[in-house]
Amino acid sequence: MRDAKAADWLRRLKNKQGRWTTKIHRIALKGTASIGELELPIQSPLTVLAGANGVGKTTILRAIWAGLDPSGAASIIASSKKLTTGSITIDISVAENNEVAEARFSEDDIIRESSSSVTVQHIDSAAFVATYQAAFCDFQSSEEIVNGVSPRELGDAELAEISFILNRDYRRVVAYEVELDTVVPFFEVAYGNDTYDSRTMGAGEMAALYVWWSVRRAESNSIILIEEPEAYLSYNCQTALAKSLVRSIVDNGIVCIVSSHAAAFIYPLPRNCVLFLSRGQGGLALVADSPPPVLLQQLGIELPIKAVMFVEDSIGRLTCRAILEHLDPLLSRQIHIEQKNGDGDVIGSLRPLMSVEGPILFIGMFDGDVRSSVPKELLPHSAFLPGDLPMERAFRAIVSDPDCPARKDYPNLETISAALEGKDHHDWYEETAKGLGLSRDQLFFVLFEAWFKMPGNAEACSTTYDEVLKALQPA
Repeated sequence: MRDAKAADWLRRLKNKQGRWTTKIHRIALKGTASIGELELPIQSPLTVLAGANGVGKTTILRAIWAGLDPSGAASIIASSKKLTTGSITIDISVAENNEVAEARFSEDDIIRESSSSVTVQHIDSAAFVATYQAAFCDFQSSEEIVNGVSPRELGDAELAEISFILNRDYRRVVAYEVELDTVVPFFEVAYGNDTYDSRTMGAGEMAALYVWWSVRRAESNSIILIEEPEAYLSYNCQTALAKSLVRSIVDNGIVCIVSSHAAAFIYPLPRNCVLFLSRGQGGLALVADSPPPVLLQQLGIELPIKAVMFVEDSIGRLTCRAILEHLDPLLSRQIHIEQKNGDGDVIGSLRPLMSVEGPILFIGMFDGDVRSSVPKELLPHSAFLPGDLPMERAFRAIVSDPDCPARKDYPNLETISAALEGKDHHDWYEETAKGLGLSRDQLFFVLFEAWFKMPGNAEACSTTYDEVLKALQPA
């Protein structure tokens, strides 16, 4: 049931069907050490700052904390030495009233310039475990820790949620809100034949319970900032915690910004929830468009196959791949392209699979010249390559154009093509590849790049891409 509901929570998050009256519109950093100038376009109640280790996620999240709650952030940020210069501006609306939170950073302090009325909570589960598990162990017994504090035993719904997050069938969980240097949770749990507490539980278990407790305590329409909630957790627990977090955000109208490099927190979310960050020799950069697949691989995100696409021949296979790589490299990694032998073979392969239910869809990709002859019942599962000519003929036509970009890189291309004037388009293509010392596939990508830049061809590819997206929609 939980997994079934998770899809609905994600849908509501994507469509902003929650009770949010607090909204972050814009975050701008200027002159910040190791960050420089950066503007973050916040488009969702949940925003994940995603990137590899060392990219600057923690610095950005703490700068946001400092801008919203300078006094709360000062001690931790001052000791980290990560924010010593620059400033931050955060545009917020609270119950339709526009507010601006601004702060400047110096070596010694955070200087508030203007403030917001919104409540802010910062959650760092890794620091919590490292600090408070040791502090709890300084007590001789749990009774000393919880002395005078009323216990709160989790109800059935809360116990089920904790069991879901940690993949354990807990018999009982009791929480105490104890006062140390601040109010922190102390847990006693019963699992199987064991009974234990926060002093001896695993780091991942304690971290997940702390994040859950912190989010549950958050006021409606407040802002929570979470540093790497995946700390100490297995992949399955990370995934379950992410789903629980989305539920709380949607149900309680919470605005949340998370720093993470965990696939479980990044991949399942709607694209507008994730801001990908990268750092190179040129400094920190926000990846404005779809993240390149290599960045996702760096984060351990393996894209699942969404569809199998049947194509008529090898040129159709190369054309499909080139169009997808140009327009949507992420989707390109999620489509397996299988080469057939002509349009009849594509039809024969596609027809029995149209009614198959499952996570993998099947698409027929036909040459543009057979659009009118594809059976009507297959059209919802079909797409068509650009134009009404085989790509070899289209390539041959552009090579004769003086403005063809490929002629600059391959000066002999015009001469070779002219010498093959009497050949049909298949032989012309084969002989041109040999004449340039290229394989068939290498020649294809050289000529496709040139063809794509010629007037009207990018638009034609966009039409093919739109047809693929339509065919990927569930019936």
